[in-house]
Amino acid sequence: MDTRLPVPMPFTSPHAVLIEELRAFIFEKRDIALARRRESWSLDLQEKRRKGLVQRFHGLRQGPEQGTAWATVADGESHFREGDFLCLHTGPPLTDAWAREVLFKEEREKRWLLRFRNPRDIPVQGDNLLFYAEQDGIDLTPRYLQALDEVAVGDGAGSIILQLLAGELSLHLDSLNNKYACDLALAEGLNPRQAAAVGLAYAVNYVACFETTRSAVPLPGTLPLFLLGMGALGLMRSRRGAGAV
Repeated sequence: MDTRLPVPMPFTSPHAVLIEELRAFIFEKRDIALARRRESWSLDLQEKRRKGLVQRFHGLRQGPEQGTAWATVADGESHFREGDFLCLHTGPPLTDAWAREVLFKEEREKRWLLRFRNPRDIPVQGDNLLFYAEQDGIDLTPRYLQALDEVAVGDGAGSIILQLLAGELSLHLDSLNNKYACDLALAEGLNPRQAAAVGLAYAVNYVACFETTRSAVPLPGTLPLFLLGMGALGLMRSRRGAGAV
């Protein structure tokens, strides 16, 4: 089944146009990300090393848990951070990749702890293995589409989300509630950035809860819905900039 087709609806949604714009926006962002990754992977290896787009390793040993391994940094510095997904390869990643969607879990004394999506990708004898790591990612398009389908039903919270994105409802902040929640969060030991997030969540008249791997506050919800909402806001801004109502 083509996931680009409209969602079968048991009724005519008053936001059908917006829903299809969001669906097209999801695929547009996916295609842009894939093109950028392919462009980066196609660069000369030495150029990528100069720009910090690749990390060189020498040696791979079994980690503390099944599906994990310690990779020894050979030389150079990269821009990767804990939580990034990596593509491991021995040459050009477009042709010589041997592990994809490898999670960079931890860095300790010139070693990186990696978690493999497929434990069978870990070489049995990897002590002298020379390899490279480049930025990779997970295609979350199916999850974004699932979140959109749930919102598109238009019941309860979904109806509010669609009305907000369509500009039919407005967000209001209660400054007193904002200060109250922010002060309370600071008193509980949260840092200023986290406290500000708590204050906004408490003060706004409509609340969208979300969760990310690096979120300021661990709120309940789904990552796809959060990213979908951010993308939709960007779409709305572009429409307003073009003179759309």
